[in-house]
Amino acid sequence: MNLEREPATFQDSKARNQKNYNWETIEEDSSSKNQKIAQVDSDSRDRDSEINTRVNNLVLNAGGDSNAEVVDARIDLDGEVQPTLKNRIDKDVTGLKDSVISLNTELNSVEQKIAYLFSTSSGINTGVCVHSLYDGYSVDLDDISAHGFKIIRDVLAWDTVEKVKGIYDFSNWDTLIEGIVSRGMTPYLVLAYGNSLYTDDQSITTEDERAAFVAYAAAATNHFSGKGAIWEIWNEPDNMSFWTPANGTEISDIDITNYCNLVKQIYNVIKDNDPSGVVAAPAATNDQFVSPEWYSEPLFKKGMLDYVDILSFHPYRASNPETAYDNYAKLAGIVSKYTNKNVPVVFGEWGYSTTANWNGQGISSVVSKQTQADYYVRMILQNLMFGISFTNFYEWMDEGTSDSDVECNFGMVDRSGIDKPSGKALEFVNALLSGYSYAGRVKLARSDDYALKFVNASGSIYAFWTTIAAHNTFFQSAIYGKIYSQDGSLVADFNSKQANITNSVQFIKTDGLIVDVMVDMCQQNLSSAGAALVNSKISDITESKWTPVTLQNGATGFLQVKKLVNNICAIRGYIANLPQGSIGTLPNWAFPGFNTAFCAPASGDHFGDLTKNANFSIKIDGNVVCYPTESTVVSDNFTLNIVYFLGDETN
Repeated sequence: MNLEREPATFQDSKARNQKNYNWETIEEDSSSKNQKIAQVDSDSRDRDSEINTRVNNLVLNAGGDSNAEVVDARIDLDGEVQPTLKNRIDKDVTGLKDSVISLNTELNSVEQKIAYLFSTSSGINTGVCVHSLYDGYSVDLDDISAHGFKIIRDVLAWDTVEKVKGIYDFSNWDTLIEGIVSRGMTPYLVLAYGNSLYTDDQSITTEDERAAFVAYAAAATNHFSGKGAIWEIWNEPDNMSFWTPANGTEISDIDITNYCNLVKQIYNVIKDNDPSGVVAAPAATNDQFVSPEWYSEPLFKKGMLDYVDILSFHPYRASNPETAYDNYAKLAGIVSKYTNKNVPVVFGEWGYSTTANWNGQGISSVVSKQTQADYYVRMILQNLMFGISFTNFYEWMDEGTSDSDVECNFGMVDRSGIDKPSGKALEFVNALLSGYSYAGRVKLARSDDYALKFVNASGSIYAFWTTIAAHNTFFQSAIYGKIYSQDGSLVADFNSKQANITNSVQFIKTDGLIVDVMVDMCQQNLSSAGAALVNSKISDITESKWTPVTLQNGATGFLQVKKLVNNICAIRGYIANLPQGSIGTLPNWAFPGFNTAFCAPASGDHFGDLTKNANFSIKIDGNVVCYPTESTVVSDNFTLNIVYFLGDETN
């Protein structure tokens, strides 16, 4: 920098000298700064060159043999230095893949859990509600498990875990939850209610309240992550006893909006913190189940169905449980308007009190302890007809000993832990139907008579009852087995088409799948028998006991399944008490799906000759198949040996 000096002709020499001095000072300072800038520029170029050199060392196969290499680049996500950058990248990618696989596994586990708990093909799943911290009793998990219940529902109330702002204490809950899980049961935990630290009432309305509730939900789902819990968001938000209306008088659209927004936030919290968790809502009450258009449908319109895994309802009523069918059909229709995905419906809470004036219905609604037992068993069965395999009973134990307090008498065991009739019945039914799948409703003459069939590889069970006065009913074909009352008492052997049907459920347990086929054959129910044969597998068949049969001509006898070789099973047995000359009335069996016909007696005897024993066989696909050595000949009668081909294991 060169600044022009003042000439010697400048009149004021003092001012001239001072100005020129200032210029010289500025020039020197500027020169110094320029030198520094040049040095910085030089240093920067040197550093850029060094950095470029080090960056150039970041090649995939660099192994740390250069001092200039950026070793940090080889540090993986776990903080470990890998031999090469390629090793680091490979490990991190593998780790990410493993994380994705793990997440998919957890998601699949949730889907499988939902399918298991909420599909009728998995049999029945029953649970109970408890109040572990409010009712002053200790929950007997061993007894609940011994009764066959698989799910335990309790309210993990906000104010029980956060008594100081920001401090969450789950110590009162740990023993209960671990006890549930260790016994192979599922915890069903309700995130609910206000907290005086943040709210003035029983609802979540402001952003601050919502943020505090979300923090509590996050703490809870993180603490109990991996337990496979069902997380229900609030309890009966359509009930003013549990959700304080914004207008102070009734539930309105603002309350529905506030609840829906809460569900959407909590759903994401649960999925982030507990991938094993299943999200349930809205836990709405009976009025909502009967008239879903006033609360649930607005929730669906606001998008809630995208933020739940299952829909939960509490269909309380003073009438018998079968009256819920029309309500369920109406709800299902509304759900289908707002989503194409399968969202199982469950009854997270349902029961009957044995106290007068139950549900405000007056003396006419009194439900005796026996009627409670009848209803509880029928609740399981009629729910299966709806496609609902999960029934949660309210509740496990009576809340008190008062005979006049409605809330004290919902339990299936009394305050001393002694079974009421409903407790005994549910223990038996849970055990009886364990391992069986619901196969459908069996047609009876009256619509108010019910019969349901359950099957597994070893046999069938028929459950039947009526909603009107006891009377006789008729099955389409005879059923052979043993008949039990709903409390587990063996009534008698059963081998008839006719049965006395009552308000209490009765069960007929048969001797096996093939016995059902035999029954159908003896009754000439060819379509049923043929379908059973075509759909059977050899692996499903076990040798049966001798089973009594009665043919249409009055002949009686016994049949037995005998497992042979080469994928062949035989039905063998003998027919006794055959009327003279009636042999020709034996069924001319034909099997759909098979080319079958009766053959001449293998011994050369013929149908009309009753003087000798005779072996018979069935011709299948043009080939005579006869196993006379498998026959049991009974004197003065004849032995019937029926052989059929089932096909290979993959059919």
